[in-house]
Amino acid sequence: GAHTLALTEGGELYAWGRDEGEGRLGLPANHSTIILDQAVCSPSLVSGDFNSPMPKLRQLAPAGFHTLALPRDHGLPPVAWGGNSNGELGIGSRHSSWALHSLDTFKGVEVVEVVASGFFSAALTAQGEVYTWGFGKDGQLGHGDFKSRSTPGKVEALRGETIVQVALGSSTSYAVTAGGELLAWGSNSKSQMGMGWWSKDEFSDPQLIRLPGRVVGIEAGSEHAIAVIEVSA
Repeated sequence: GAHTLALTEGGELYAWGRDEGEGRLGLPANHSTIILDQAVCSPSLVSGDFNSPMPKLRQLAPAGFHTLALPRDHGLPPVAWGGNSNGELGIGSRHSSWALHSLDTFKGVEVVEVVASGFFSAALTAQGEVYTWGFGKDGQLGHGDFKSRSTPGKVEALRGETIVQVALGSSTSYAVTAGGELLAWGSNSKSQMGMGWWSKDEFSDPQLIRLPGRVVGIEAGSEHAIAVIEVSA
């Protein structure tokens, strides 16, 4: 995305770098910071606008063209801004926006983590449920189909599981259960799901990934993943 975001100890957000018009910096086109070749040249406070002021934040999830964030006030839903060509903001449309949008789907639902990939997004609730939205043509949303969605939808295939961590690759999703199991879905075209060389290229439902120990952490790159496991001595 050629840009940078910084979250201060006090919960304020600063942005700088390149913005190609989709609003990834969260700054209006007429803001006062020096601009060179569509780039903001120094850190600028992201304050939102009159109708949607930026709240104090506790977590950031930036992707190349859009960002999700969690307010410090646990009673407020996640917020999003930036590119939205595939519905990755989760606001029910595909219009990009520098202005802040609250994800009203989560009103009354406590979200503990948000995750953003290139063109899709996810949220993890305090109840261990996973919601996904955005680009879904590789099955990465986990809704049993290959459709994109512009509003967050609960991954019903995870019903009965308590999820404690979510990670997103460029077109693959991963989830760690409270029992230490790893589930994955989406693109497997580069074997990034870890299903073995004989596996098919795409899965629209979560698949169990077998590892020789309890999974305690997962991180996803563009087309690969790294899991931390706990092995008995």
